[in-house]
Amino acid sequence: MKKTILTYILALLCISINAQVDSLTTVIDSIAAQDTILPTPAIMSDMPYATIIQDSSITVMMQYKIANLVQGQQEGKGWRVQIYSSNASSSAKSDAIALEKQISPLISMPVYVLYTPPFWKVRIGNFRTQEEAIKYKNEFVQQFPDMLSKTYVVRDEHILLMP
Repeated sequence: MKKTILTYILALLCISINAQVDSLTTVIDSIAAQDTILPTPAIMSDMPYATIIQDSSITVMMQYKIANLVQGQQEGKGWRVQIYSSNASSSAKSDAIALEKQISPLISMPVYVLYTPPFWKVRIGNFRTQEEAIKYKNEFVQQFPDMLSKTYVVRDEHILLMP
């Protein structure tokens, strides 16, 4: 009796494994024939397939990334020139905004006011390399010599324009 049950289970297992190998071969052959990467329900009409359910915000983020790549932009680490940083609770925010308004019309680079608790910062530019940022820092200090002691190059995350 035990031999019969064991033989029956072994036979079912062999049939099941063979069926799965045949299914996988069919899927791989249909993908290769269609020159597509992922099988779709149309290709696998008699095969089971998986439907991916994801949060809609993932789709929005992917579309944003693709649009930025098409426009030649990429988010990443780059360099900026920092001209102000303070954590004085009473005046740091107003000082940073005032400096940004004063400097923006006088230079050709974008000026950013950033708050990274507890510091308010004013940074200039979107540079790919440290050398570009250092070169601009030197030009900036020539134009505004009184800012020399407060100006330095920092690594920052921002949008980089693709070459």
